[in-house]
Amino acid sequence: MSGDVLPGGETVGRAAGVSRHSELTRTAALVVIVFFAYFVLGLRLAHGDYFRANNFLFDYDAATYVRTLCSAGEFIPRHPFVGALRPVCKAALGVGIPLPVAISGFFAAVGALTVGVAYRCFASLGVALPERLLLAAFLALSSCQAINGVVADTFGLSALGLAALYLIFMSRENHPARAPVARYAVAAYLFGVTVTNLMQPVVAEVALWFGRVSTRELVRRLILSGVVLGVILLAGMLLCVPWDILSPIDVLKHYKGDSEFPGPERAGLWTIVETFVAYAFIAPDFTMVPLSNGEPGMLDFRDFRMSGFGLAALALWVLLLASGIGCAITERRQRRLAVFLGLVIALNLVMHLYVQFRLSVYIYAAHVQIAILLLAAFALHASSLRRGRVRAAVLTALAALVLLTGLNNIPRFIEMARAIG
Repeated sequence: MSGDVLPGGETVGRAAGVSRHSELTRTAALVVIVFFAYFVLGLRLAHGDYFRANNFLFDYDAATYVRTLCSAGEFIPRHPFVGALRPVCKAALGVGIPLPVAISGFFAAVGALTVGVAYRCFASLGVALPERLLLAAFLALSSCQAINGVVADTFGLSALGLAALYLIFMSRENHPARAPVARYAVAAYLFGVTVTNLMQPVVAEVALWFGRVSTRELVRRLILSGVVLGVILLAGMLLCVPWDILSPIDVLKHYKGDSEFPGPERAGLWTIVETFVAYAFIAPDFTMVPLSNGEPGMLDFRDFRMSGFGLAALALWVLLLASGIGCAITERRQRRLAVFLGLVIALNLVMHLYVQFRLSVYIYAAHVQIAILLLAAFALHASSLRRGRVRAAVLTALAALVLLTGLNNIPRFIEMARAIG
C-alpha cells in the first residue's frame, strides 16, 4: 500500500499520514476555540454568586460540586468517583490560580473536549469535512452543551464519557473485540460520574454482539464482562468512598434514598421529548421557577416561547433530525450504530419518566444529546456522498441552522450570565 502512487506523486501511505495529521490539527483547533468561548462565559458566572449556591439554574448543584472538587466535599452516591477528579482542581489552586478561574477552566475544558470527541464521531460516521465542522459548531452553540460547558455539575462530565463511548462503539462496529481496555475504562468512568449512565455501555455490548454469536455465547460474554467491570467498580468504590465515616450499610442507604425522587408532580413523555429534542439544542425563553424552603427562584426552560430566530432554527433542526432518522433506518453499513443510538434514547426517555425531580428534566438532556445529534448526522453522511445542487442545498441549510442557533442561543447565555453572574 505504501508504495502506491497518487496522481500528484504522493504515496498513499504518506497521504493518509498527512490526512490524519490535518484532522488532528483541526480537532485541536476546534477544542481550543470552544474552550475559550466557554471559559469566558464561565468566568462571568463564576464572579457572581453562581458557584456559591445550588439551584440557581436548572437544578444544577454548583456549590456542592465546587466543594467536592476543591476540598474534602461530600460523598455523592449518584456520582461516586467524582472526588477522584479533585487532584486536578487542587493542583490548579496549588499554583495560585483563583478558585473561580480553576473551576471555570476545568468545566470549559470538559465541554470543549466533548465537542472535539463528537467531531471525531462525525468523521467516523463518514460525514464530510464541511458538514462535520458545521455540525460541531451547532453542538458547541446548542443550549445544553454550552451550558454544561460552564456550570459546575456532573452532566458535562457525563456528556464527555458518552461521546467517547459512541466513538469506541463505531471503532468496534465491524470488529467488536477491539478496544478491550478502553471499553472498560469508559464504562467505569460513566458509572463514576453518574451511576445510571452504566446502562449505555451495557446496551452497547448487546448491540455489538447480538446476531454475531449464539444467545448462549452472548449471555456468557455479558456475564464475563459484568464480572470484570464489577471488579473494576468495586476497586473504585474502595478507593473513593470515605469508609472512615460511612459503613457499607450507610452507602446502601444513600443509594436507596437517592433512588426515591419525591414529589407528586412528574413531567410526562411529551414534555421530556420536547425538552431533549428541542430545548437541549434551541433555547426557549427562560422561565423563573419559584422554589420552596427559602431557596431563590430557579431559571429553567419550561415553556415553548422562542424568538423568531429560534423558531426558524428549530424548524431546520427538526427537518435535519427527521431526515437523519429516515437515513438511519435505511442505512445498512452502520445499522448496529443506528439501533444502539435508538435504544439508548428510548431507554433514557422511559427512565426519566421516573427519575426526575420537581419537573426539572432539562438537566438530563446531556445523557442523550449527542446520541440524538448522531442520528441527525446520518442525513449529513448521506448528503456527503452526493454532489451538485443537493449537497449545496444541505450545506446551505446547515450553515443557516448554525447561524440561527447562534443568534437565538447566545442572547440566552448572556441573559443567564447577567441574571446569575
